[in-house]
Amino acid sequence: MTDKDSPLRLTRRGRALLGLGARTVLRRVGARLGGGSVESWQTVGEDWFATLSELRGAAMKLGQLASQYADLLPPALAEALNRLQAQAQPVDSKQVRAWLIARWTPEQYAQLRELGDTPIGVASIGQVHHATLVDGREVAIKVQYPGVAQAIDRDVRNLGRLLRMARVLPVENARLDQLLDEIRLRLHEECDYIDEAARMQRFREGSLTAGVRIPALIRELCTADVLVTEYLPAASLQEARTWAPSLRDALGATLLQWTVHQLVELREVHADPHPGNFGFLPDGRVVVYDFGCTRALSADHLLHLQRMTGFGLRRNYPAMHRELGRVGSLSDPGKPMSPRLEALYRNLTDICMAAIERPRFDFSEPQIIDDLRDTARQSLAQWRKFQPLPDLVFVARMISGTYWLLRGLGSRVELLSPLESFAASAEAGDPAS
Repeated sequence: MTDKDSPLRLTRRGRALLGLGARTVLRRVGARLGGGSVESWQTVGEDWFATLSELRGAAMKLGQLASQYADLLPPALAEALNRLQAQAQPVDSKQVRAWLIARWTPEQYAQLRELGDTPIGVASIGQVHHATLVDGREVAIKVQYPGVAQAIDRDVRNLGRLLRMARVLPVENARLDQLLDEIRLRLHEECDYIDEAARMQRFREGSLTAGVRIPALIRELCTADVLVTEYLPAASLQEARTWAPSLRDALGATLLQWTVHQLVELREVHADPHPGNFGFLPDGRVVVYDFGCTRALSADHLLHLQRMTGFGLRRNYPAMHRELGRVGSLSDPGKPMSPRLEALYRNLTDICMAAIERPRFDFSEPQIIDDLRDTARQSLAQWRKFQPLPDLVFVARMISGTYWLLRGLGSRVELLSPLESFAASAEAGDPAS
């Protein structure tokens, strides 16, 4: 273990996060006194970005996850956290070779003939290299950075202190603790490559949906912190964006079909829909690479998503309100729906239905997300009546990430029929519907 990964270094990580919280509070106070709130949040955002990207590992990952609440955060802070999605500096391939020597048996390492100098993927927890085995097989090797797994619990505790100190999320402390526990569990899973291999195989066997490819495991080379799969190259989102509209539409339809398939058939979702985890093929197929972060879905939570979809399609706002109260998404579930809250339900639903009811919705249009954000920011007092569901945090991440993938592709996809089918199985015999 290097000094960078030592216990002393981890203590510095904690001090860095707590110092970030203190600076955030001081800048917010200064903004209120001086009237420069926009400029202050830009400074705060740059501070969060610089601190979290420097810390790498779980701390940086936590910053990326915090960006999921972009609509609840000041825009300048949300933008800085979103930049963390693509901010990770690679480790030299010589260091990666040293890690492989330490983590593999001599027999395993003897199977490696060539390791690419430049990583084909870099993230907060590890990086991926193209390699060739002595038998000629081309593979992808994902290697975890040292010390990441050991830092998770401490980083999550420090993130909790940071969020409570900075007060940037309108979430009750008890619910925030539940959210942090959920994040901590998912991070521990993401750092266990043996578990990831099992999840990858489970998705590979269950995702028989046409058009989705998942690389095969090279099991004899997989360890707790090294994951090896077949090398399955594909075009990036940026490259696929330049393809013919009909092909991009087909790719979008496949992504939407696979999203529903995960929810209904697998009851488990790929919860890290970063563009770097997806590849696109010119025959219309989609390649899914990384299964470090997945989330199982209970029957009741699936029912909740199906019910909410059906209520939204029929604009049944009283039923929508009762359902949110049933699952614990309302701060005061026994309180009747107020006219202002009904107006919020209506405004959000109208925006979504304007897209859903089109023959094909063009995801390249930015207006829907702008309208949703404007509506949310104009109704901040009403948003305080909602609380996030920890069990659905990563499911929501999958759904929102799929939207951004479709938008990045510029796909035009029919939405009404798939959503009606998704909702239909929950409506049969459901008195609440």
